[in-house]
Amino acid sequence: MTRMSKGPVLAAILATTLTIAMASPAMAVDLKVGVINVQRLLAEAPQAKVVAQGRKDEFGPRQSEIEKLQKDLRARAEKLQRDGDTMTDNDRRAQEKALRDGQFDLDRKQKEFEADFNLRRNEDLSKLQGTLRQEVQAYARTANLDLVVSSEAALYANESLDVTSQVLASLQRA
Repeated sequence: MTRMSKGPVLAAILATTLTIAMASPAMAVDLKVGVINVQRLLAEAPQAKVVAQGRKDEFGPRQSEIEKLQKDLRARAEKLQRDGDTMTDNDRRAQEKALRDGQFDLDRKQKEFEADFNLRRNEDLSKLQGTLRQEVQAYARTANLDLVVSSEAALYANESLDVTSQVLASLQRA
């Protein structure tokens, strides 16, 4: 059995590719394409605003509590700084320990808040993306589009292909 060199094989592949490429304009199909700006949809969709407000309502009280704790710790640290020289050693140590414990508690609450907030944001984003995907697909069907691509994925797209505004209008009606 003889081994075929790579040269003739590559030449055959190149010739086939060129033949297909040259024939494709003659066989071209009229394709209706739309381009969607996903970031704009996520920012401007009324559903996104509702979800963001829900998160704000859910996490606002905890955020306020954390801010109050921060303010209280700052005030106590300033008081210790200001009055520390006139305190007894035991009082000063007790205040320093209370500050350390307060800072530890604040750090723990901040980390828990951030973890819970990020989890909820990711859940909300996943649901919202599903809703937006369904709406884009529904719009594409009603507008008889053959293909919808994300503007972020396209290297270039003529502005006339952008259907983001139309999908946003559809979302506002929903």
